Amino acid sequence: MCVVGLDNAGKTTILKALSNEEIQYVMPTQGFNIKSLQQGNFKFEAWDLGGQKAIRQHWKNYYDKIDCLEDKLAGLPMLIFANKQDLISALPAEEIEEILNLDMINDRAWTICACSAKEGEGFVPFWGFSPSINFLTGTPHKLDQDEELNVLISECSDIRHTLRTLAESLPLQQNRQNTLNIYIHDKQKENLCRAVLFLTIICECQLSQRERQELFLDLYGNTLLRDKTANYLETITKELIMLVTEDSRGKSVIKDLINFETLNFKDRDEMEDIFNSYLKRNPFEIEKLRDQRLRHHFQDRYDFRRNAVDWDYQFYIKDKIPHCNITEYKDWRMNGIAYETRLVQNSIPNRTLGAYIPGKKKKTGDSILVRGFWGDIINSPYIPLGAEIESAEDREKFFKKINFQRIYVQFQLHIIVLQMCSDICAYSIGKYMHQLEKLTKFEYPFERLKHIEDQYKEEKKEDEKEEEEKKLEDIKEEDENQQDEEYKQEEEKKQLLEDEQQLEGEENKDDTTNEQIEQNAKNLVKELQKPQKTIDLSAISEEISDTISTQASETQQRHLLEGFSQAKVKIHFLSGSIDKLYLKKKYKNLFDIGVLSIHSANNIKEDMSILFKDQAKVHVETADYLAVFKPEQKEEFRVKLREKAKEAKWTLQKENPFNHHLLLTVHHHVKELRFIFCQTSAQSAGARNYVQKNYEQIKEFNPELPFIVRECKNAQPTVMARYDYGVERRVYLPNANEQEIDNVVRELVEQAKQINAAIPNRF
Repeated sequence: MCVVGLDNAGKTTILKALSNEEIQYVMPTQGFNIKSLQQGNFKFEAWDLGGQKAIRQHWKNYYDKIDCLEDKLAGLPMLIFANKQDLISALPAEEIEEILNLDMINDRAWTICACSAKEGEGFVPFWGFSPSINFLTGTPHKLDQDEELNVLISECSDIRHTLRTLAESLPLQQNRQNTLNIYIHDKQKENLCRAVLFLTIICECQLSQRERQELFLDLYGNTLLRDKTANYLETITKELIMLVTEDSRGKSVIKDLINFETLNFKDRDEMEDIFNSYLKRNPFEIEKLRDQRLRHHFQDRYDFRRNAVDWDYQFYIKDKIPHCNITEYKDWRMNGIAYETRLVQNSIPNRTLGAYIPGKKKKTGDSILVRGFWGDIINSPYIPLGAEIESAEDREKFFKKINFQRIYVQFQLHIIVLQMCSDICAYSIGKYMHQLEKLTKFEYPFERLKHIEDQYKEEKKEDEKEEEEKKLEDIKEEDENQQDEEYKQEEEKKQLLEDEQQLEGEENKDDTTNEQIEQNAKNLVKELQKPQKTIDLSAISEEISDTISTQASETQQRHLLEGFSQAKVKIHFLSGSIDKLYLKKKYKNLFDIGVLSIHSANNIKEDMSILFKDQAKVHVETADYLAVFKPEQKEEFRVKLREKAKEAKWTLQKENPFNHHLLLTVHHHVKELRFIFCQTSAQSAGARNYVQKNYEQIKEFNPELPFIVRECKNAQPTVMARYDYGVERRVYLPNANEQEIDNVVRELVEQAKQINAAIPNRF
């Protein structure tokens, strides 16, 4: 077998990977290499020929020894590797197939496979590569308009765009009557399962907002979970399994929010298996798996990986996200913990970060699915939720600077704390939850970072308790001393009276009467019965009772958040390649708005326009926030997106509120106008007369636009504009006179001319 290809195409790397050899050190092939491969019962001798220009002229010298050129082996299946898919500028397999004209090969079976020889284990993104956007911004649509909207969100990995759009659009003046249909598409069903999980967490109203926020972030970006989060995941997983299997016993809070009918039963079964993998009985050594990924990534720099991470931060992260703290970024790169919660230890594997990818057994070469940690170890989970703050007022407070350093000042304890992305992530999720639940403006408490404040909460409670006990002891001691003093004074008075009585008795013993003795006794009793001094403990009780409860009422019931109900949202899930949607009639000309991630952006082509309505707006993610990509590479990707959009006849909108997304407009070209009527119907009398008199005039009116007449039995008289991709606009004209028909025809012709001329070259 002879392996040929361009220089640096990855031929040697693929052969080493197939033979289970190390691919860390691969040098360009000078001349040729011979390698034996064992795949099942077959043994191959592969000749790896160098791809340099000077060596290509010698390839012909090796062709005579190739067995595959024999006639008896003609027609064997052919596999084509579209390698280096880990590079941002890599062409997708579909585009390579078109360039090579592979559809012209008819004498054998062939397939083309997108792969990355270097990152052979694959890649599953669990979070996005850009901050969230409000996908209604830059479009003519608003939720208050009460129109049915269909939105396609393709391979964005999470639900950040949906949460932000709904939070910023609420409250509405009145509840919508038409549905807002959001179609979440992702090749990785693990991301669809995580979307269902996060929607459930947001609607857990029996928990406080603080607790829901911590659950969300813990599961979103941490490789290890708190005990509390792990217990919640174990409990809610059983409910999610009943939800996806449509078990009647299930009582999910989001069962009226989501729709699984857009998935086939095979996809639902796979989602059920993924939910089952969340249970604790399934072993998942994520620390070991992540360390293997780190060793493969850093290679010989593994022992100095903190220095390598520092380099990445200084050259790629700091300028783009200046408020990202280097300590938290390093910690996440090292141990995978992005969000810390007070002093709680994270020790249980986050099983939602497990994923299945295709693999092969080393000994037999059989194809299998391998479950492991294939998530991102470079682009942090701070980007989607912590890179930007939408509110200008809150942004000013968060990004306050003192001595050229972004700081966060706590006024009660007078402690200065460095601002971190994790706090902005908590702010973003808290804001979305609050506005969806309360439909009011979110006021962030700018006094002390919550997770740091709780660090001292227990110590503060103990100190306050000791202080109050000390106050009570001091008051009690003071009271006892005062009582002792009063008792001593009374005893002295009593003793003085006795002494006086004794002296008087000795001098005037005979003059003393019983009445005087009784009077003295009464006076003494009155003196002893005087009220004692009371102590006011109201101030102390107020200080003791001055505590804040962060837990919601246990009697509060779970319910769908008011924001989802008011906006009348319905979330649908789609899986598989986006190309398959082109073939389904129900998705043709369906979507008003689109949001495409970097992964889906490679599929932008003219065929994709069939999914969107004419003048639909599409937000396309750029590579601006991708780490370890140079500025020129990011600009190169932008240029590539513009070229793809131009080929698809989409135009670029100059006024774009989000610099990390391109805003494109989809245009449908009018191909022809059709006039349909029945030759014998009375309703078509006016149409027949109009066509007979004006047909030639209409054709001359716009010679570039074909005008076709069709006579159909029992058809209503119709004027129809046919767009690209089978999209139509029909105007029915039953019993219309010639003047009415002429007005409609001229209007459609003018609209068609405007539409076809409204595709300027704005790139």
